Amino acid sequence: MASVLTLPGVESRSEAESRKRPRTRFRVRLPLFVLGCSALALCLLGYHPAAEDGGIYAAATALRLHPELFPANRSFAVAQSGRSLFVPLLAEWARLLHLSLDWVLLTTFALAVIAAVAAASGLARQMFADWEAQRGGVLLFAVALGVPVAGTSLYLVDPYLTARSLSTPLLLLALTMLLQRRPWWCALCVAGAGAVHPIMALCALPLFATYVAATSRRAVAAVAGCLLVTALCMAALRVVGPAELPAARAASLTRLYWFPGQWAWFEWLGALVPPLLLLLIRQRCRARLSVEGRALLLATASTALAITAASCCLVHADSRSLLLARLQPLRMLHLTYCIFLPALGGVLVLEARPRRRALPNATVVLAGIGLFLMQRGLYAHSGHAELPGTTSRNGYAQAFLWVRDHTPPDALFALDADYTRAPGEDAQLFRAVALRSALPDAAKDGGVASVVPTLAAGWLRASEAQRGLANMLDSERVQRVRSLHATWLVLPAGSRTAFDCPYRNAAAQVCRLP
Repeated sequence: MASVLTLPGVESRSEAESRKRPRTRFRVRLPLFVLGCSALALCLLGYHPAAEDGGIYAAATALRLHPELFPANRSFAVAQSGRSLFVPLLAEWARLLHLSLDWVLLTTFALAVIAAVAAASGLARQMFADWEAQRGGVLLFAVALGVPVAGTSLYLVDPYLTARSLSTPLLLLALTMLLQRRPWWCALCVAGAGAVHPIMALCALPLFATYVAATSRRAVAAVAGCLLVTALCMAALRVVGPAELPAARAASLTRLYWFPGQWAWFEWLGALVPPLLLLLIRQRCRARLSVEGRALLLATASTALAITAASCCLVHADSRSLLLARLQPLRMLHLTYCIFLPALGGVLVLEARPRRRALPNATVVLAGIGLFLMQRGLYAHSGHAELPGTTSRNGYAQAFLWVRDHTPPDALFALDADYTRAPGEDAQLFRAVALRSALPDAAKDGGVASVVPTLAAGWLRASEAQRGLANMLDSERVQRVRSLHATWLVLPAGSRTAFDCPYRNAAAQVCRLP
């Protein structure tokens, strides 16, 4: 009988190969796995290019490509998106590809989702050595892309293209580079994120600094000092910020999610539970997390809790200055969720073995079903994926498309100040679909005025003039909007009017002002 002599501490060739095989197999299949998770994420998330902030960026990009658009109130089409390179880059991308804007928005959105899932995969590999845990973390992240982030009015990834669609994968990649001790690559990724979305990059900086502190020799003291500096900087911004003018304050007060005191109890759960669970995961799975993963979880939980506490103390609607509120420091919770979900997915896999292997699968399935139903509830009167070339199911969007095809380019439209909240409207933005000028509305243009205070006075005048427009008499409508040079109206189908309305459907009607 032959025997094999193995020296202490030296593996045989077959043993070494058997240990490497699962990781090697995972690396070979990783691109396909990421693409599969991305496809699943896109199916669950849906696509609504002209909804919410997506409509703001779509209109700004259309104006960049066609400068003749929006001759009236043009500032509201470009102001919020004019502080970054996102819109210029998107417009150049459209010119380079020689594609219509609709197809450029869709392809960029799909690539951004793939990039986010790939970046989460890189982060999961830094946190877990176990390849099944890595895979579980990426899968949960992909399924939960549509999850709302506490009370911040953000989603992990929006179902439309915005600057945050690019800043999210860039910041996750920056974190991965930081965990790999590649500071220059990390700085480059943060700079790229700042170029397309300055506020999101700024809100991420405390986490990066705290992680560096958590990896130092005196981690506890360094982390405490870093968080103290962050809180002092926030306090300084509140003190030195300029006093708010009445119109700018009115615009800011339409953004109730800026102020944590206005959050509902379940939004508070969304702010506190993820960081507390990160601390629990770090403690319970300490031996199965990498050194870098433990430091990241500590830094993320500490920073999230510290900024939440500081925001409660410093961000108030009655403050003399709302500069700190305008910077929205609680957006740091967005990056917290981006770290929490891969960590949770990986831990579920580790904890489920060997007896409860169905637990992570059940979690993924339930999360996917719940978030899909949530998306359908948010856009109940629109198609789940509003692709280029397809006929819109949304009655308001159909009316806006008629406006685009049948009204002069210099037409100026008035709509009810809260038209994006009307039943069946699904937050479809008029400018993005109709490509026509409109008076500023209360909801989305209020957001523009809140971050660009110089526009607040014009916004307040126009939004007040249009408030309740759907339920007025015709004489009052003319009195309200004629002085603002409006020439057309879009009203709900149920609004009574004697105006000439050449287009009407079950949801909306388009009328000429006499």
